[in-house]
Amino acid sequence: MAKLSIPSAKKINANREAMSDSYRELVAAKDQFRKTAEAAGVEAKEEVIEQWLKGKRKATKAGSQAQQYFEDRPGATLIVVFGLGFLVSRLFSRR
Repeated sequence: MAKLSIPSAKKINANREAMSDSYRELVAAKDQFRKTAEAAGVEAKEEVIEQWLKGKRKATKAGSQAQQYFEDRPGATLIVVFGLGFLVSRLFSRR
């Protein structure tokens, strides 16, 4: 039968220190990861806002151009609207 040995106080303390060091390193790594993730999130948020504003400006400009076109050419506008209405009605008709 194998003889069980009781670890000495030195070994227990050494293991305790090693575990404590490992825990401190883990906490430091977690904090660093959180800071990096937050920084990346802020950068991504800024990029999304910038792209949204750019898209908003383009949509506003396109809307203004369309409105000006419709005001300048009311006859052509009516023909286009009538044609689109006819196409949509044909697509959704039950035949």
